[in-house]
Amino acid sequence: MINRKNRKKYKTYLRDELEAASIYNIVAKSYAEPEKASIFIKLAESEMRHASHWANLIGIDSSKLNYNKNTVRTMYVKLICNLFGPDKILPWLSRIESAGVKIYDKDPEAKFLSKEERNHAKTILQMASPISSKSHQENESTHKSVTHGNVRAAVLGINDGLISNFCLIMGFAGGATATGNPEFILLAGFAGLLAGSLSMGAGEYVSVKAQVDLYEYQIRKETEELTLWPEEELEELKLIYMAKGLPEGLATETAQSIINNPESAIDTMAREELGLNPNDLGSPIIASITSILSFTLGAIVPIIPFMLTSGTLALILTSLLSIFFLMIIGGITALNTGVNLLKGSMRMLFFGSAAALITYISGTLIGVGLS
Repeated sequence: MINRKNRKKYKTYLRDELEAASIYNIVAKSYAEPEKASIFIKLAESEMRHASHWANLIGIDSSKLNYNKNTVRTMYVKLICNLFGPDKILPWLSRIESAGVKIYDKDPEAKFLSKEERNHAKTILQMASPISSKSHQENESTHKSVTHGNVRAAVLGINDGLISNFCLIMGFAGGATATGNPEFILLAGFAGLLAGSLSMGAGEYVSVKAQVDLYEYQIRKETEELTLWPEEELEELKLIYMAKGLPEGLATETAQSIINNPESAIDTMAREELGLNPNDLGSPIIASITSILSFTLGAIVPIIPFMLTSGTLALILTSLLSIFFLMIIGGITALNTGVNLLKGSMRMLFFGSAAALITYISGTLIGVGLS
């Protein structure tokens, strides 16, 4: 006879397993690739078997079990899969599955399932950080060369543009409330947009250009060394491959075949010895333009209401619009770093709003002092 405490615990396990099965079913349906979809179908089936175990213990007919679809987690997974694709949810799923393993590990009555749950977490983690084939890596490197630097500049630009101009406008709004000069708010907003976007663009250009110049200098130096001291470079490359686990004979053979091809040798030495990847650098001009446009996109948000109306209504609309976009940017940033979407949104909302509130109060106090 199962006591009340265990019955409650088994019901919790049952609910969690049905929820996990539902999540994996949603992810499976979101994948266009059949091989990836089949992995999550198998994971869902495994979770349903676990659910059946707990259902049988508490006297529930396991044949009548259904997916637990209407939970916060399942709705969150469905939303992310529909908006950004299933790959974005994998790091979060891996952490959730790992947390479930820890719970089962601590419970002697559930420990026999922890090995299978641990395999689930491992499978998801491997899919989130795949070890790909050489051809896929080459395609990925080409993709990074186009997007890596530009995406970074775009995210930073939008974030900086929104927060800095939101704070600037709130500061001037506070001052205008005290001094009675609301026309300065719009002027300040456009001045902040122009100054900030040009500053960001110039800074991004200088930063990326410095990286490119440094890379080119080191490549020239490596080319000279390869020409003047080929035997020493061969030995260095051989030692690098031996450190990676290749036998000495195979390491020597691999290094020699690379050194025999000058173009391949320079590229390999740059990557292996110097740790440089030219595909990650990007174009200074494109990075600069991307930064200018993205800053402008973020900075225009708090200005829009003041272009359409004025006074308290404009201030309220600016606050609401800026808060909305702060949460959107925080969520996007969270997705790209594997952090929980809600956590990332709330974090950005808190810091952005706090900065704007402090600036508004400061502007009000300064305005009172000037009036």
